[in-house]
Amino acid sequence: MRKTEQLTDKQLMDAIRNDCHKSFTVLYERYKHVIFHFIVRLSEGNYALAEDILQQTFICIWNGRKKIVIEKSVQNYLKIVSKNLFLKETAYRITKELRMNAAHPSPEGTSDRTSLENEIELAMLLEKIEQVVGMMPPVRQHVYRLKHMDNLSQKEIAQQLGITENTVESHLRLSMKFLREKLRDDHNDLMISSIVLVLFHYISIL
Repeated sequence: MRKTEQLTDKQLMDAIRNDCHKSFTVLYERYKHVIFHFIVRLSEGNYALAEDILQQTFICIWNGRKKIVIEKSVQNYLKIVSKNLFLKETAYRITKELRMNAAHPSPEGTSDRTSLENEIELAMLLEKIEQVVGMMPPVRQHVYRLKHMDNLSQKEIAQQLGITENTVESHLRLSMKFLREKLRDDHNDLMISSIVLVLFHYISIL
């Protein structure tokens, strides 16, 4: 019988689903550095936040072990969970800061406002973009998720869906255009411009 440390990710997840604490520990040790540094990059060097998100990510895995179904990469799944937790945490922090600023506006305001606006963009990504993506045609939505959530290349997406790479590229281009248009409907020009810039920044590093 193979040692737990030698099990594949899929085998570990199967064991975790059956309440195996040792397999959970092995999975944590296998990916803790990957997820930690992933969040450090997202947060631009916030090590304390990265450590907190790392712990939350694996708590989510354990708590949801009975229902989690991972069809592809466990590492990618962990990144998606941790990214969503990071954005939720950012949203909570920004909401709190907004309320504080509204109650006690800064007389100077310029530098604080610039920083706050940049972070607001991040907070809106998780909820608003997910809503807009859900409005896309099924195939385009699938292509978008494979690219930006499963981190597949255009070639891999084409092979998986049985379409050409040009078709994949077209779907991705149209999905980004749709996102910009729908977000612009709900926000002023300054905010939408900032959101789109942040969106492309985060897509480029994921």
